[in-house]
Order: sequence, then structure tokens, then C-alpha cells
Amino acid sequence: MDSMGHITALPRNSNTKLRITTAKALTSAKAALAGLRTEMDRLARQLPEHETVRAMYGVGETGAVPLMAEIGDVRRFSKRSYIVSFAGVDPAVDESGKHVSRSKPTTKRGSPHLRRTLYLSSQSSSLTSRCTSSCVSIAPV
Repeated sequence: MDSMGHITALPRNSNTKLRITTAKALTSAKAALAGLRTEMDRLARQLPEHETVRAMYGVGETGAVPLMAEIGDVRRFSKRSYIVSFAGVDPAVDESGKHVSRSKPTTKRGSPHLRRTLYLSSQSSSLTSRCTSSCVSIAPV
């Protein structure tokens, strides 16, 4: 039913049946995903590092769980450079003979999921810092 109170009639064919079946499957998958996220959040809150990770600038509640899931136990990284390499954000070596590169891309050897989570957190913190210092709230007319 749309906002005008009219009922939309769909033709009775296999395409309509497929659309309805797909919509029901998507609704079911969305509910299952919500349940899984709730369970993940509940389990993450039991970990001692949850509050520390959540308090990181740009991470927050949404980014804390995937970040902790991707990194796992941080004690397995004895040096900071190891976790940087694991994330794949370490600079690549681009030297040959006398040639020394000015710009070095990241290696991207590590976990793509961790890189994505770090990227989203950095974007979040970037937007937050920009808006708190220079954005003006405009009230609707």
C-alpha cells in the first residue's frame, strides 16, 4: 500500500512470483543479520579490550567489533611494525640500483577487511573533526 491508500496490483506471472520470493528471502536474511550483529556486540562487550577500542577516535560502537575481530589477540604482535604489516598499510620498497622512489605505496599484503575497517574509521574521524570545527547546523525552514 502506498501513501495515498491505493493498492498496487502486480501481474500474475513468474517474474512477480520471483520478486515476492526474493523480497521474503531478503527480509529473512536482514532479520538473521540483525540477530548476528546483536550477538557479536554482546560477545564483544565481554572482552576486556572492548572499551579501549571503542574509545579510539573514529572507531566508536560500529567499528569496534570488526576491528577486534580482525586483529584478534594483540599480544601476538610483539612489535608495532608487525601489526602494521598485518594490516597491509606498511610502505612498499620501490628501489632498484640508484633509483629511490619518492612516493611509496602500501603493500596491501595483509587483511583487506582490517584495512577497510581502518579506512572507514579514519573517514569517520575525518568527517567528525571537520564538522565539529567548521560545519554549521542549518535548521529546516
